[in-house]
Amino acid sequence: MVATTSVRPDREMVMDFTIPFYYDTSTLLMKKPDPNEKKLFILAKPLRWEVMVCTAVVLVVSAFFLCITEQLSPYYKVHGTQGQQDFQHSFWYMFGALLTQGGESVPKSPSGRTLVSAFWLFSIVLVGTYSGNLIAFLTVPLDKPPFNSLDEMIAQSEYKWGTIGASFYVTWFNSSTVDTLQAVWAGIKKFNETDPEVLSPDPNVHIDKMYRENYVFFGDKVFMDIRKSNQCDLMTAEEEIPNNYYAVGLPNNSLYTKTFSDQ
Repeated sequence: MVATTSVRPDREMVMDFTIPFYYDTSTLLMKKPDPNEKKLFILAKPLRWEVMVCTAVVLVVSAFFLCITEQLSPYYKVHGTQGQQDFQHSFWYMFGALLTQGGESVPKSPSGRTLVSAFWLFSIVLVGTYSGNLIAFLTVPLDKPPFNSLDEMIAQSEYKWGTIGASFYVTWFNSSTVDTLQAVWAGIKKFNETDPEVLSPDPNVHIDKMYRENYVFFGDKVFMDIRKSNQCDLMTAEEEIPNNYYAVGLPNNSLYTKTFSDQ
């Protein structure tokens, strides 16, 4: 039997296989996320949330130190309190510096101006970094899959997944002792109770399903790559599972097994 017959332990009990002539991996195929759905948050993408939190902390702390510096500065004891910064004025001036705008009231004491100058340097570096990253985000859109592995897929609840029914994948999942594969199969069986399409034997059904809802198709990487090259709005996950190899099948204890393997 010369066909895309995968070598499985249960099949080897009733037939012989030659040395595999082709090795294949499996992966996840899904539709690219719509970039317009998250366009509202695109201005926050250039900086990580840790950076934004630290910037907010630096803003408050710097405004507090500027206020304390202004209150303790001997400059105002000699020249009067006109122009002396309280916390409110200090905060809004530094907030304006982050926006490269500044404020109306500038500290007059040398210590206050030194602190403000240092904060301006910080603001210029931060704004320059943000602007450069924003240009990169707007120029080169990054199509990132919602997850890149089976472990990440089973950990989320937004997407359903399925595979080719009546194929070796069903046997592989069903007989596997690996926790991740058992969880994947448990999810397929749960989805199949209300949606038989997750185990449809027709690959086109799985492809069409990805365009109607949040769905992931698990199967041969070669097939996935062909579909991905013909349909630019599809993408695959980074993880590749080397679980499939094909060989020529012969009757059990056949005399030609070695001959076909050598050839």
